[in-house]
Amino acid sequence: KTNSIVPIRNESMNIIKKIYDEVCKEPKNAYYDEKDGKIVPHVVGYSFDIGEVKKLVENIKDDETVKVELTVRLPEITEAKLTGEMFSDTLASYSTKYNPSEVDRSYNMLLASNKVNGTVLQPGGEFSYNKVVGERTVAAGYRNAKVFENGRVVDGLGGGICQVSTTIYNAALYANLEIVERKNHSFAVVYAPKGQDATVVMGQIDFKFKNNTKYPIKVVSSVSGGVCTVTILGTKDQNYKVEIVNTVTSTKNFETIY
Repeated sequence: KTNSIVPIRNESMNIIKKIYDEVCKEPKNAYYDEKDGKIVPHVVGYSFDIGEVKKLVENIKDDETVKVELTVRLPEITEAKLTGEMFSDTLASYSTKYNPSEVDRSYNMLLASNKVNGTVLQPGGEFSYNKVVGERTVAAGYRNAKVFENGRVVDGLGGGICQVSTTIYNAALYANLEIVERKNHSFAVVYAPKGQDATVVMGQIDFKFKNNTKYPIKVVSSVSGGVCTVTILGTKDQNYKVEIVNTVTSTKNFETIY
């Protein structure tokens, strides 16, 4: 639409170009600033036809003024639209069960889940579990619990946090998000179907996925009452159905060692 007007006097082409550069600008989409946790407002674009203005200016007297209509260009994603649509849809939700009586393991899961909860990814943004959760240290509050290590079950600092990464992995799968990096455990886990787990080791193995949607997404995570739940919120811009099929491709006989 053309509802804004800028007066232009009889000036040279250089002056007209200067006015164009000062007044006109490209529209910019509103977006969510992950660092500040706020929506950055959209920018309205303006433009006018320099050629048409030149013709008008060439035919007026020195004391006359012409009025030039500006073309107003709204961006595709305005602040109101983003506010109304952002995180309005549940892209996917997934839950796994744990044993609350395993106090130290449950506590580790809660610490990791709290770090993940509320994480926002911009379109094209990448989620790194190790980066979000951080070092698993005593200073960070983590405790010893059972972990898989070199083909054995042993006590390890931060045991249990792989169940949180696994729960996120499955939620990301069902949300149809792009999996960037993921590796399974050396053993089958009891809290997820075969082939649907995601192990993590700080500095060695990470779990990553990318927001391949057009809108920001938020990861909501909770650990309570024997259930770990991860929900991914965003904006559905297409209809899809994700189905995961597990197939056993080979087996290996085990050996009992006393």
